[in-house]
Amino acid sequence: PAMEKLAADTAETVYLVQRSGLEAVCIDLVPGPSAVRVLTLQVGSRRPLGLGAGGLAILATLDDDEREDVFSRVMGQIESEWRFAPQELRESMARARLAHDAVIRNRITPGVTAFGKSFRDSLGQVFGAVTVAGLNSRMTPARIAMLHAGLDKATASIERARMALAMWRVCSAEYWV
Repeated sequence: PAMEKLAADTAETVYLVQRSGLEAVCIDLVPGPSAVRVLTLQVGSRRPLGLGAGGLAILATLDDDEREDVFSRVMGQIESEWRFAPQELRESMARARLAHDAVIRNRITPGVTAFGKSFRDSLGQVFGAVTVAGLNSRMTPARIAMLHAGLDKATASIERARMALAMWRVCSAEYWV
């Protein structure tokens, strides 16, 4: 529901990515109602953490030691396969940490800007991210502010839902014991 609302409100494509080791895996997407849709990922697509907006949001949110470990392990692949320099990724991570979300422009798909924000599981561990992607021409300052607010609401909604599910599982398990 949070993704559907965000796609409807922004008219952009919304992606849900989950961390799987050193990768971000697209597990769902909701195209917005816009006539021009940005579909840069498919369900099941995998990318190294740090490359796309969702993976960058996840990587930037990790604690310092884990972030550096992941960075050192994925940077070679990102540099060789995507021609993205290590210093550029370090700068992107620093900006994402300060802003609490990640923004990429023309990094993977020319003409596309994407925003990603990570969310946590019921134990407080970074679990995944929600990403909104659209054409650069539609990313005006007013729309960017709306996207940031929408991502904040969507990730908060997902975290609440995950917490409620975790509590239900605990209560359910206690009931059956």
